[in-house]
Amino acid sequence: MIPFKGRSTLKQYMPLKPVRQGIKVWARAEASNGYVSAFQVYTGKQGGTAETGLGANVVKTLTENLKDTHRHLFFDNYFSSVDLLLGLHRNGLYGCGTLRANRKGFPPQLKPLVKKGFKERGESRTCQSKNLTISLWQDNKPVTVIATDSNPTQMDSVSRKHKDGSSHTYPCPPAIAEYNRKMEGVDNNDQLRGYY
Repeated sequence: MIPFKGRSTLKQYMPLKPVRQGIKVWARAEASNGYVSAFQVYTGKQGGTAETGLGANVVKTLTENLKDTHRHLFFDNYFSSVDLLLGLHRNGLYGCGTLRANRKGFPPQLKPLVKKGFKERGESRTCQSKNLTISLWQDNKPVTVIATDSNPTQMDSVSRKHKDGSSHTYPCPPAIAEYNRKMEGVDNNDQLRGYY
């Protein structure tokens, strides 16, 4: 969100965001340094009908010039869906993102686990179908990640701090660890822009 309180048809109001009103900009940024390589200003819904699949359409638009480059894209649960990741894979791109349990194509065997979670932190369950891997992992709450370039037979690890200041390493699926390492490009850019 670019803060803006004047008059404009582009102005959006999002009460749960740190910047509540302004101009919404979708961005594709480099994970390592926050460099924005593509962006799109959100001009509101097109036509008089409700928008469906807005998140997927944004990802497809921002990655049109990346087809068949075998790049890895990371996004949050607003954008990710089973259909989007399969479409990206057909276009020679890899995707990884958190996934909401109510999305079409979510594995039914994972749905009960999303609600109740696992007993211990670090427990996980993974489903693989076609070129997709969907992993459910217990952190403080259950976290679901979908990926197209992830090996479900391997395990990685992440470090978590406890309230007493000590840290502990927990096993996790590789998609979770990769998502944690790479999902910060747009946030880095926002931080640097704020300093400027």
